[in-house]
Amino acid sequence: MWTVIYLASDRRKAEEVQQHLQKEGFLVMLRSANADEPFTMEVLVPETEAQEAQDFLTDLWISFGR
Repeated sequence: MWTVIYLASDRRKAEEVQQHLQKEGFLVMLRSANADEPFTMEVLVPETEAQEAQDFLTDLWISFGR
């Protein structure tokens, strides 16, 4: 099962997050959050990797000062 770990405001941001996660070896899938907001994108990883991927993103954002 896939789990949403991040909501991006647009496709560019979602793809940026996807690239960072894939470089670390995570499986990543992107999809539109809903039909009413086609530009909001969900970043998903397998449920078994969700916590580790979320921790990685948190550390990444802290490193970049975001």
